[in-house]
Amino acid sequence: MTYHENLSGLLLEELKKGNDVVFKVSSNSMRPLIITGDHLTVRRYTLHKLKRGDVILVVRESDYLTHRFIEQNDGVIVLKGDRLINFDPPIKIDCVLGKVISITRGKRQISLTSFYATIINRIQGLLGFAQGNIYRNLEISINENDHIIFFLWSNAMKALAKSIYIPIVILDFITL
Repeated sequence: MTYHENLSGLLLEELKKGNDVVFKVSSNSMRPLIITGDHLTVRRYTLHKLKRGDVILVVRESDYLTHRFIEQNDGVIVLKGDRLINFDPPIKIDCVLGKVISITRGKRQISLTSFYATIINRIQGLLGFAQGNIYRNLEISINENDHIIFFLWSNAMKALAKSIYIPIVILDFITL
């Protein structure tokens, strides 16, 4: 058994016991919501409880991935990082370890289970679903103009995503 398989087993065992697991982020693929150095608290969730837009932790090949849950199809799930324009390759359902319930950045903790955060995550999930599908359809682009249109639309979506997270930060700051 490799170190990675052993660590995955330990994480899953702790989550199954009902214990939350905290780990440090090493990527900016979920920026602006999650940035490198943040600490994420993950709680075990079954797939039928996950909703489009939830941020989840999965094990993929020899790495852990924290991306947004988009949909489930035929035994696999589709994920997408907020900063990425396309979907991740499909991942088997049994690779889901849990759902991110909070983000700790420095001394601040941002809950992803509050009413407002849940609504914003659903909206972000719908935007990610739309963006990923548009990108998928543009991969077989006819001409250069399609890429220019997608680039402009993609940047508009990123700006919208950044503005969506402002209310979460403000609400969490007010409730501290």
